[in-house]
Amino acid sequence: MTDKKIDKKFVVMSKFNYSDRYMGEKGFATREDANTYAELMIKTNEYEGCSYFLFEQAIAYPVQAN
Repeated sequence: MTDKKIDKKFVVMSKFNYSDRYMGEKGFATREDANTYAELMIKTNEYEGCSYFLFEQAIAYPVQAN
């Protein structure tokens, strides 16, 4: 059985309002899944003063020369 690895190019990260550092949360294959996760995290309000941000991978390093 061969499992195809899915690229998780959408990353939801969180940051406390008093901090300048982002914390890694979770990676997703689709923007829709990432948005759903962020909405659930906001709805549960587990951490007071925490904001969520969506980052999308644009380039994978190291960039290979053609």
